[in-house]
Amino acid sequence: MKQNKIERFLVLEANAGSGKTFSLVVRFISLLFLDVEPEKIFALTFTRKATKEMFDRILQSLQNPKNSSEIKFIQSEMELSDDEVLELSKKSLEKLLNSEIKISTIDSFALNILKRFSHYLNIIPQFQIVEKLNEERFKEFFFRALNQEKYRQELVNLEKLNSKLTIDEVFDEMQFFYVKELEIYEFYKKYLNYQPPTELYTLENIIMETANALADWFSYFDLSSRGKNALTFSDFHEFLEKSKTWITKNKLSEYSYFKKAFKENGESDLLNSTFQKLKELLTTYFEIREKLIFKSLFKIFQLYIIKREEFVKREHKFAFEDINHFLVQIILNPKIDSQFIYFRLDSQIEHLLIDEFQDTSLFQYKILSPIIEDILAGSGDIEKTFFYVGDKKQSLYRFRGGFSSLFDHILKKYSNIKHEKLTKNYRSKENIINFVNEVFDTSQIAGTENQKGGIVKFYETDNPFKEIINEIEDLIEKNIPLNEITVLCATNNIASEVEAQIFAKNFKTKLESNEQVLQHHAVRAIVSYMLYLYFLDDPNSDFYLKEFQIAMGYSPTENLENKLFFNIFDFSPYQSAVKILKHYELFDGDENTILFLENLNQKYSDINDFAFTYQLYLDKLVKTQDDGINIMTIHKSKGLEFSHVILLDFSSKTGISNKAQYTSIIYNGIEPQDIIWKKGSDYSERFEFAKDVERKNRQNDHWNLIYVACTRAKNSLTIIKSKKNSAFEILKFNEINYSKYQDFTENTFQKPIIQETTPKRNLDFVEKFYGYQIENFSKENISSDVFEDNFVDEVETENKIDLKHELENSRNMDFGTALHSVLEMLDDFNLNNLETLLTSIQNRFSSLSQEAINNIQTRIINLINNSLFQKMISSDGNEKPIIKKESGYFYNGELFFIDLLIEKKDEIIVIDFKSSNNSLFEEKYHKQVLNYVEIVKSIYKKETHGYLIFLLKNGVEIKKVQEKT
Repeated sequence: MKQNKIERFLVLEANAGSGKTFSLVVRFISLLFLDVEPEKIFALTFTRKATKEMFDRILQSLQNPKNSSEIKFIQSEMELSDDEVLELSKKSLEKLLNSEIKISTIDSFALNILKRFSHYLNIIPQFQIVEKLNEERFKEFFFRALNQEKYRQELVNLEKLNSKLTIDEVFDEMQFFYVKELEIYEFYKKYLNYQPPTELYTLENIIMETANALADWFSYFDLSSRGKNALTFSDFHEFLEKSKTWITKNKLSEYSYFKKAFKENGESDLLNSTFQKLKELLTTYFEIREKLIFKSLFKIFQLYIIKREEFVKREHKFAFEDINHFLVQIILNPKIDSQFIYFRLDSQIEHLLIDEFQDTSLFQYKILSPIIEDILAGSGDIEKTFFYVGDKKQSLYRFRGGFSSLFDHILKKYSNIKHEKLTKNYRSKENIINFVNEVFDTSQIAGTENQKGGIVKFYETDNPFKEIINEIEDLIEKNIPLNEITVLCATNNIASEVEAQIFAKNFKTKLESNEQVLQHHAVRAIVSYMLYLYFLDDPNSDFYLKEFQIAMGYSPTENLENKLFFNIFDFSPYQSAVKILKHYELFDGDENTILFLENLNQKYSDINDFAFTYQLYLDKLVKTQDDGINIMTIHKSKGLEFSHVILLDFSSKTGISNKAQYTSIIYNGIEPQDIIWKKGSDYSERFEFAKDVERKNRQNDHWNLIYVACTRAKNSLTIIKSKKNSAFEILKFNEINYSKYQDFTENTFQKPIIQETTPKRNLDFVEKFYGYQIENFSKENISSDVFEDNFVDEVETENKIDLKHELENSRNMDFGTALHSVLEMLDDFNLNNLETLLTSIQNRFSSLSQEAINNIQTRIINLINNSLFQKMISSDGNEKPIIKKESGYFYNGELFFIDLLIEKKDEIIVIDFKSSNNSLFEEKYHKQVLNYVEIVKSIYKKETHGYLIFLLKNGVEIKKVQEKT
């Protein structure tokens, strides 16, 4: 084997289709081959899809190294023999599957920090993550609070300072501040208590006196009617409006309608000095007015933060910007040292890999920077490594904080990082690659000989929908299957309109949607009513009834007539759902409801299982369709590829985000340098500079969006441009000679190019460590797709439900999770580190009282002192047993966790811990452990015994589980 150390600090600039994921997987496996412990490798991606793809490719490559293109590449680089590759792959796979694998999204990383420190902010850790809040409901909640006298006064102040500003625009500014909270923090502190050196009305009077003096001077000369009109103003606001034409000039003589007067009378030093004084007064006026606008906005923002926190805590639903907001509170909390944060998270990170770095926000970078700096400092004996990959031309998320300048900032800041570019494209046909090179000034080449051919077509039209239909019909005539055709649009609204137009022509369509099935109103109503009937004897069962009423669009206080009652224990979950659906006439043929019922019928035969695990299995269920023309937004298409792409134009007047935004932040590198109010009459250079920066950023957003869309295509790309208000105008599509990019031979329509594929997993099971108990029970419900339109279908009725029952359920869940966590981390089941663990648990579960912590302590001590349990974990002769906690197994396609597995010389003991002994569930517990016994027996080929251990408040009960005879 060649003694080859990988490049320690490396940046890869990877254009679309050049093998970005391939490079990440190669880097990860290379570290494993160099004997790096998996727990010390931390890989961050931008989306859950990318996380899953990376993990799957690593796992599949190690399972089948002979068929892995990544491992073949590593073999060549490290000069490994076939035998060495097989040995290293086997060893790395074994280590990986018995380790805590740290591959996650950046958002998940941020969420992990928040959950670990949630007790500092009085947040219940079991909150739900949503794409975005119900904006209209929150807006109403916020506006009611704005009605307080002191905040009404701030709105009056804003009205005086800028009469054109509406209440909805104020709300949009609050949302912008919220996303940029860390970046505006210093400005916020600066302006909140700002006191102007001069009152604005005093300045207005001085400005009017100076302006009238100028007007009087010109009154002695013969001016045209336009010249006279420019100097006629009855009040300050009219002066601001009419002076726009001449106040920006360097001298008054430069203004066309004043030139004649200066020709006849010559230049006047007094006049010019008066003019310069007027400009200085106006600059001072606008600076003071701008600061007063920000002062009022920031005071309103104080209220916005308070009400936003109240709203999300009450709803138990956090959007991405809420997670970031609470993390800002942690970062700015003087009581929490930043090093303590990373110590609590994980002090073992020695190798950092980051995907899609161009989409990282400044906020995310601030979180990661201590880890990055520690690695790049190169301190200590350990050779730590840092690697990131991305493409600045694919930066699409500026509207949600993406800061593409970070890509180059780190390269400039750290001279020890090596920078390389990937120039081969393995995705598209050659003609598409060459077209992209010409339009976007890239320099890619085809990665293989199989990429000859390809088609790029262009249409400019007044009727884009007609052109889409024509192109679809043309592709169908060439025997292209519907599911190989994709229409890309800028927004969800346009995508929905395209779907309607195509569907009207009787073509099957597949509109990509982020709506989870459990979020659909009919499904939410059915689930809530099933839980209501299940907990009917519970005094707080009305909680679920109110949830049902809200999902139905009723008031939660309304008394339902003709309420449905039946014994839900007498029916399967599927039968119960159908009864509810029919009684309340909920079914309208919607696919979400059908998919929910299908999964209910397949997965659940027992109502007890459903009541306690339905979210675990159904929460990520998303409506899909296997066949039909794909229709999706360009944002959602990022990272994907399609055989035949039809790209639809969008308006040049439409921003990537539709929100009004009147605040601009100017950066010096990555540091916020200035904050500017853009909705006004400021003619200063900084104001014009801010407008120019925003214009260029907006144009760059459109440029990047179109680049991403064009680079999705593998075989053919059709561009449909509108004749009016086209966003495509910036690329001069209609000036290109398309004949050189059109190969209509069979070569273009053959099955695509080359795809880096790896075989499916062929193991019946793999043993894995899945981390601490809290992670086992938490669901990563984050998607980083674009925040557009209406991903989450929420009811408009205000939710005034009693949260007592929900909070109690949360505490009970925390108690069980905390108890399992202590069992998992307890050293050799002795009391040596129990006190430390209890302190840790108390920090992680802020909802647990001291009494609950004492209760956990009592149960653990009772277990350790139990003689039968001690016999189970004791040595078998001279051979110490192997004890595995929270062992995870894939078996026949399903995932199982076993609380405790004790492997002795001649037998295996399987133990499942329970914190309560409910006779209703005893048979279920019994079956569960028997299932574990059968799995373990088939894996270890040893005699296996199963036990249920009930850790009760008053003692320990141990029951051996056996087949009933």
